[in-house]
Order: sequence, then C-alpha cells, then structure tokens
Amino acid sequence: PAGEAGEIRVSHCVVKNSYAANTYACINISNSNNCEAKIWNNVVYDMKSGGLGTGIYIPNILRAYVYNNTAYNCQNGFYDGIDSSFYKNNIAQKCGDGFVGTFTSASNYNISDLASDAPGNNSKNSVTVAFIDSAGDNFHLSVSDVQARGSGLDLSNDPYLPFADDIDTKTRYSAWDIGADQYWDEPGLAVTMDAFFAI
Repeated sequence: PAGEAGEIRVSHCVVKNSYAANTYACINISNSNNCEAKIWNNVVYDMKSGGLGTGIYIPNILRAYVYNNTAYNCQNGFYDGIDSSFYKNNIAQKCGDGFVGTFTSASNYNISDLASDAPGNNSKNSVTVAFIDSAGDNFHLSVSDVQARGSGLDLSNDPYLPFADDIDTKTRYSAWDIGADQYWDEPGLAVTMDAFFAI
C-alpha cells in the first residue's frame, strides 16, 4: 500500500506488453515512498504503446536496486524518477530511450545501443547485443555476442542485493554477463512469455 515501509522484490520474470490502453510499464513500482525495490534477472519487451511505454518504471519510491535486467523494443527501457537508485548490468536495446533519469554514480556496467545513454564509467553505448532470436522473443545471449558476455560486474557479494544466478536460475560463473541471461551453450533454450506483469 502507498506510504508503507517495506521491500518489493521482482525477479526471474519475462514480461511482454499486453497493449492495454492504460498500461504504463511492464514492471511498474510506484506510490511506495517508504519502500525499497529490488529488481533483478528480468526480461521486459515490446512496451511501445499505451501510457509511458516503459520496460521498468520506478517514479517515486525510496530507492531501487535494478540489476541484470534486459529491456528490448520499449519506448523507454528503464525510467527512474528518484535519483537514488543503483542500476548495474542492465541491457537496453531497440528502445526510443534506454535509460531515462539521473542515476547514482554507483550505477555501472550497463549497455545501450544509443549514444551517451547507459549510466556508468564502465558502461557501453552505441553497441548491439546479439541474442539467439530476438524476433522470436528468445533473449538468451548468442554465442556470437561480444558486448554483454563476460562484461558484467560480479554481484554475488553486492552489499544490497547479492545473488549468483540468472533468469533461468543457472549459476553465473566468474565472468558475469550483462543482462538477464548468463550465456550457456544449450541449444533450444527460449525465454518467451505473452503476459503482462505489474506491481
């Protein structure tokens, strides 16, 4: 409920826009001014119509930790309106704007295909991530990818949100990948879902 203190967690979700008229975002954390949000290992995509058109939307909470998410084909990949959040190891591709907001200096190791977009000194801009089959909604990293694979920050001992797996609940190894998926050489893996998820 609005105004109550607490912690909101969203992880291991694959969320596609339902194209509902009042849909603002695939993952929408708002009206919880005393709450912290922890959002990791999610894929959000096709959020192009209705409302703000944002993959992960965080306008007005206390603080958020947004780690290892992938936003694809959204009007905005990530929107943060509170300027006190941490964004690490996130991917934004084919979005009108990948990262919207003023991000803390601790935000880092993000990727965008737009210029001067992803926050962080070790982030990559104007680069394209190779997925297995983005047209078929499979957002596992391709063997041919050279941007996200092995380029992330190891968050297994992060002081705020430590974890060691990916969206498939498989263990991330020493060279962490950026985004929701940690590359594994397993043909046939698919990350797809035609659903809308919001908090």
